Amino acid sequence: DARQNGRPIPAKIEADMHKAMLVPKAFVTTRYGLDYVTVVGKKGEAMQVPVQTAPAGGDRVEILSGVQAGDVLAAGAAQ
Repeated sequence: DARQNGRPIPAKIEADMHKAMLVPKAFVTTRYGLDYVTVVGKKGEAMQVPVQTAPAGGDRVEILSGVQAGDVLAAGAAQ
């Protein structure tokens, strides 16, 4: 109906919430189009692990896969 154009209408938008693993961008290195983080093992060894990321705003990214909660990451060490 053309009479409704430009008039505010009530609306309700629902969004799903989920737990996310957010890390500073400095923890993620991109090489050849793949993102990596450095995970520190139980014996102190550093392992480069490929991860899937998504922008999270600001200076952080969301880790979608590749590491788990409780993994220890080293900043800027994935070379």
